[in-house]
Amino acid sequence: MSLSLNTRIDLGCSCDSVIFTELTGAYDALTNTGGYGSPNPATSDFSTVELIIKDELNSVTYDSIDLSSNFPSSSVLSQTINVSDLELSSVNAGLTKFADGKYSFTYKITTSGGTVYQHQVTKMSLCTIMCNIKNLAAKVLDCDCCTSNTSRDKLREIYSDYLALLYSGYCLTNSKVSSYLTLINNKLAKEACKGC
Repeated sequence: MSLSLNTRIDLGCSCDSVIFTELTGAYDALTNTGGYGSPNPATSDFSTVELIIKDELNSVTYDSIDLSSNFPSSSVLSQTINVSDLELSSVNAGLTKFADGKYSFTYKITTSGGTVYQHQVTKMSLCTIMCNIKNLAAKVLDCDCCTSNTSRDKLREIYSDYLALLYSGYCLTNSKVSSYLTLINNKLAKEACKGC
């Protein structure tokens, strides 16, 4: 039996925030052997608690975010982190939202004795692509002269590509993710330029 961290990461609807949730819970010999408390470390045993965010496609790791005021927690607890607060070398990174891409979020906690526990979650941020898909959908649906299904079929194809990347992108190599982003953006650009 050892501590087994469990977290969830949700991106805000406009990719301008991260909602970090700890789900590790309290130790229970029957239902949660990886939780906090004897025989595992207690929440009070940790001296450093941080979240590390990395832009995987650009190999940029932002300064770690100190979560020690609220975490670790043996109850389900969430904290919202604004993307505009991310820093590089103690200087604001100048972001307003996550760019489309692949991001890793590592929850790292260290005991006073130096034992490190980590849990990593990888997420896709595709807000710009989704916005462009919505604009294309509005154009296709508002177009009175669209008598064929060609535009609707292209929209479905692009949306299918988007969903495939959103739900499987975290397990693809960074170069594959970049290729799919380019493919989807090229398809969107081609369709957006067509008139009714």
